[in-house]
Amino acid sequence: MLESPEGLIIRLVEKGVQHAKKLAQKLKRIFGFVFKTDVIVNSIPLDLALNRGPLSRALLEKAGPGLQEELNEAGQEIAVTVGTILQTSGYNLNCRLVFHVVLPQWEVNNRARSRKIMKHIIRDCLRMAEKQHLQSIGFPAIGTGNLGFPKPEIAKLIISEVLKFSSRNLKTLQEVQVLLHPKDHGNIKAFSDEFDRRSNGNPSDHSPKAEDTQGFYGSHSISNLGVHEMNIGPILFQVATGDITKEVADVIVNSTSNTFNLKSDAVAKAIMDAIEEFVQKKAARSVRKVKVVIFQPHIFKYFYDNMKDREGSMLYKSASEIPANWSDMKQKNLLAVSLQPSNPEYNMVASKFNQTCTNFIIENIERIQNRSLWRKYQASKKVMDEKNGHGKNESQLFHGTEARCIPHVNSNGFNRSYAGKNATCYGKGTYFAVKASYSASDTYSKPDANGKKHMYYARVLTGNYTKGNSSLIVPPSRDPQNPTDLYDTVVDNDQNPSIFVVFYDNQAYPEYLITFRCDTSE
Repeated sequence: MLESPEGLIIRLVEKGVQHAKKLAQKLKRIFGFVFKTDVIVNSIPLDLALNRGPLSRALLEKAGPGLQEELNEAGQEIAVTVGTILQTSGYNLNCRLVFHVVLPQWEVNNRARSRKIMKHIIRDCLRMAEKQHLQSIGFPAIGTGNLGFPKPEIAKLIISEVLKFSSRNLKTLQEVQVLLHPKDHGNIKAFSDEFDRRSNGNPSDHSPKAEDTQGFYGSHSISNLGVHEMNIGPILFQVATGDITKEVADVIVNSTSNTFNLKSDAVAKAIMDAIEEFVQKKAARSVRKVKVVIFQPHIFKYFYDNMKDREGSMLYKSASEIPANWSDMKQKNLLAVSLQPSNPEYNMVASKFNQTCTNFIIENIERIQNRSLWRKYQASKKVMDEKNGHGKNESQLFHGTEARCIPHVNSNGFNRSYAGKNATCYGKGTYFAVKASYSASDTYSKPDANGKKHMYYARVLTGNYTKGNSSLIVPPSRDPQNPTDLYDTVVDNDQNPSIFVVFYDNQAYPEYLITFRCDTSE
């Protein structure tokens, strides 16, 4: 057992997670306490199949089919990629929840990138547990199987990230359990060695480095002068009641607008959000302190509540940042990365393609990495999520294309100016299909001189939709009383759509390019 200076316990449990209930009874007899964890972390592939890896298969057998059904439902709401975490109930696993995580492959030639992605996943799991007021979380030795992470590497990563997270004054999380199978001697040794090293090491082993705290809210405290303060990354944020004219500062900001009438809680949130965004943009090069002086004492409560809510949490990471699974772009804006057949992303895309395209052979799958297009797409997604009030706005769909169009799409995205070239039945926009077989038609993916065909597997903001017609150049209005409130897309069948039509270019991102050909062997 290892304990952080803040009292967070890290416990090594040598037992298969599917046998948690039997282990609980055994530990109760021996030690007098009941083994139980509020949430178990589970590794899943991009297609969410739980019957693959030994860990998820064991969980599925114990939990029952409801676990897979709920996971599939959760996965329909977002575009699943490396780093995605989906949450389900625990069913018969003697835990309240399961965090299903899509892990990266260990890259021998890019170890730093593999470590970085795994660190983010571990931190996000801890943050999710803390945010939901859970008291315990169980980590198996994730990534040490087919994904190839060295066992000592995972032992070091999990324990390091737990200790760093613990240093941020946790509110509810009390115990982290490392769940290992008793026959997994390699991982047992790796974690035992890391436990021993941490127990016998110097105190710096338990303390996060300065750079590790930059992306977090610090703990809330009250100074001797009654000033409430906390760190937001490198900036000290203070709130006090008093007279701002008596403050000593480089700059004093005063509001003089007669129309400024935000509610007090909105003001508190807006100020902290602005500082957070300032830190995220790495603009905090010289500013080290921001102090809010309140002359109306009753407003102070709203700042206090906001500070306590954010205490110890990670700063919001903008979705417009490039995805964790992208390869190093070396300052380029565009990079097409050819995926290896052993890559989980390749298998995910190929699986979706092969569901309806059994008469074709895939020759290549490329990940299209375009910084500017990604940011524009994510900005559109944020607007749509806020407008619709839910996160079920994104789908992954197919779009057939010609070889000559590929450079343009990779660089500039899908352009509705080409609408009408192949189809206008449901509107003059860009068409996307649920099934790859639709886009595999020669009408949409015309073969080149060598017989090669091309298709994108794209992220598309489908949002709220309705049935389209050939006269549409924009989606129709949702509300006759409000003609500016438009549907997001139109479809062929609003009860069971197989085709989506997008009218705005930033509403789709060309994530993967599939090069394929007809199978002539039959």
